[in-house]
Amino acid sequence: DVDNWNVNTSVFQEKILNKEKFIVLIEDSNGNKFGGYSNSKVDKFQSYISDSNSFLFSFKSNQMKKFNIKHSGNAFCLAQKTNNDGGLFGFGGGHDLCVYVENQKSSSFCNQHSYNYSGETKALCGTIYPDRFTPKRFIVIQMK
Repeated sequence: DVDNWNVNTSVFQEKILNKEKFIVLIEDSNGNKFGGYSNSKVDKFQSYISDSNSFLFSFKSNQMKKFNIKHSGNAFCLAQKTNNDGGLFGFGGGHDLCVYVENQKSSSFCNQHSYNYSGETKALCGTIYPDRFTPKRFIVIQMK
C-alpha cells in the first residue's frame, strides 16, 4: 500500500499499531539507504517499547552494516497522529533514527545513542544531529 504520511492525515500510525516483526527501510534525498527492525509488538503511542532483538542497519557500497541495540527498553516509539512536533516514529531512546511526517520530513534526524555503532560516526544516514536528513521514501515490511 502507498499511504499518506502528512500531519493529521497520516494512516501510518494505524498501520503500525499492534504489528510486530517489521522492517522500516528508508531512502533519503542523498541516496542513503538505512532503517531499523522491531521484533516486539507496537501496542501504544508516545512510549518506547522494549525489544532486545531490535537493530538498525545501513547499506553502504552494497554491504549491510547491522547495529544491535544496547538499551532494549528504548527500541521503537510510534508517535500519535496529533503529535504537535510532527514526529512520525523513532528508533532508540536517544532518537537514533527519528522520522517526521511528510510535510515536515526535512526535520528527520539520526542521533547515535541506544545502539552499538562500534565507534563508527554518522553510521546510518551520513549525518548526525543537529544535522538533518530528508526521507525520499520509506517502506515497511512485516516479517513472518
